[in-house]
Amino acid sequence: LFVAVSTVVLWLAINATNCTDGVDGLAGTLSMLSLLYLGGFLYMVTGHKEVAAYLLIAHNPEGATWAILTFCWVGTLAGYLWYNAEPSRLLMGDAGSRPLGLLVGVAVMMSGNPFLILVVAPIVLANGGTGLFKVALLRLFRQMGISTCAQTGHVAARVLHRIRFPLHDHCRRNLGWSNAQVLMRFALLQALLTPLLLVLLIKLR
Repeated sequence: LFVAVSTVVLWLAINATNCTDGVDGLAGTLSMLSLLYLGGFLYMVTGHKEVAAYLLIAHNPEGATWAILTFCWVGTLAGYLWYNAEPSRLLMGDAGSRPLGLLVGVAVMMSGNPFLILVVAPIVLANGGTGLFKVALLRLFRQMGISTCAQTGHVAARVLHRIRFPLHDHCRRNLGWSNAQVLMRFALLQALLTPLLLVLLIKLR
């Protein structure tokens, strides 16, 4: 069961992060926020026996070690983003975004709760994950013999075609947001959503 769940979490984290890499600094900033929250969770909750017991969370004796690893990556990303603000000097590409997604997924699994991926990376999943969902849905329509033409196809297919994915592309092309607006607004949403979702997932449950 662990292997099956880990496969889904890692695949989702890797591909959603990869799809988010389309605006200078976006994938790096959102991944840095995810790793920062994950590091704090691994160090102060999962890696702390008393706190983990109080919150009814499985204790991981190596939580602090994993936290140090994630915090090191936070520092690395901070340096990368400092010197790579728009206009970027270095292209992250698949070689950078996929390992970032992998690290987020591994840290989530080390926390002991696979649903934590929804908490620490909500905007990454909404941005990149919905694009993956759209592609899968359109392929399913084609296999079922339902027309996916943007003009004459099924109403659901027409709606999907009007919404561009990843969502950062929709915001730039359809809503007229600049790259700086996309970066700032997406980062703010993730920075504010994650603490709220953490409370809902851990304490209020």
